[in-house]
Amino acid sequence: MLAALRVEEIWELSGAVYCGGAVTAVQPPPSYSFAHLRHTAAALRALSPVTAFLSTEPIHRPAFNLLTSLGHRVLIIGALPPDADPGDTHPTVRCWLHAVEESAGRLLLSLWPLAAPHSAHGQFLAGCIARNAGCQSLLTEKDAPYGSQQELVRLLREGRVVPESLTFPEVAEELASVYPAPSGQGLTIFFTGLSGSGKSTIANALRGALLERGGRRVTLLDGDLVRHHLSSELGFSREHRELNVTRIGFVAAEITRHRGIAICAPIAPYEALRNRVRAMVELYGHFVLVYVATSLEECERRDVKGLYAKARKGLIPSFTGVSDVYEPPASAEITIDTAALNPGQAAESIVTWLERHSYLVA
Repeated sequence: MLAALRVEEIWELSGAVYCGGAVTAVQPPPSYSFAHLRHTAAALRALSPVTAFLSTEPIHRPAFNLLTSLGHRVLIIGALPPDADPGDTHPTVRCWLHAVEESAGRLLLSLWPLAAPHSAHGQFLAGCIARNAGCQSLLTEKDAPYGSQQELVRLLREGRVVPESLTFPEVAEELASVYPAPSGQGLTIFFTGLSGSGKSTIANALRGALLERGGRRVTLLDGDLVRHHLSSELGFSREHRELNVTRIGFVAAEITRHRGIAICAPIAPYEALRNRVRAMVELYGHFVLVYVATSLEECERRDVKGLYAKARKGLIPSFTGVSDVYEPPASAEITIDTAALNPGQAAESIVTWLERHSYLVA
């Protein structure tokens, strides 16, 4: 228990019921990183800040110059989403700390878990923090020249040099690890196609080609292997197929997040599901959809596993292409025609595409 509220009044407003009264602190929330930046109100008052600045992004040169020109100590209220992964927020904290170090005591930093800090509710809570810290006023990022963050991210994404007039070199270096150039970002190459289309064979050839180049960790999430190790309890209903592909997408997103290359080769027959996986991955890096467009007739002719024959006899229910639908991708980045290319050639064409789009260094 963090605190106790002695209820002294209750009121209703716009259909919601509110309680008010004195709050008694029991213990601070546990903090396992940057614990020295999680202040109590009393500790902040002792540091005598005059103005508070609610910040969600690194402080770059223009905002730094404004804040340090006020002539008194400014409290940076570092707003961190309560449910955010620390690995995603800590680079911003390190950037704030660099601004504090550069300020020669004019800025001080305190970290606070604030959801939606730019909303009216978030700014109200920030105002409470500022008042309890003894500040006379509260500034937000709308009050400071903050467009530099978007410009900086654009330059980093393009692999260009960030001018020192925009931000500190140390901050640019820190953010370069968060917003690398395309060839430094994580990547998921997601194959889709009918059973027997050649997805797994091409995916294995591609993995070999990427490993031969070196420099990047490559993980293959083949449909059959995932079924055996990750989704062994699932059947082949639509619900279970979607769950299986969602699991593949989650693992691929984590690999992408950590700058690796994930190669996925499920059937993934549904367009909406493929789009959901794309959205999961693109939170952290690149997603390239490869459609192995082998015809149903050719897949049946190959039928190495005898699955189509069993499906035609009704022995396998809800089989993609026979008794269940396959929705061809509306906008795949790459389409492979296995009638024109062997697996090695198909893999090389994918590598060439990735180089041309700067996802790999040529």
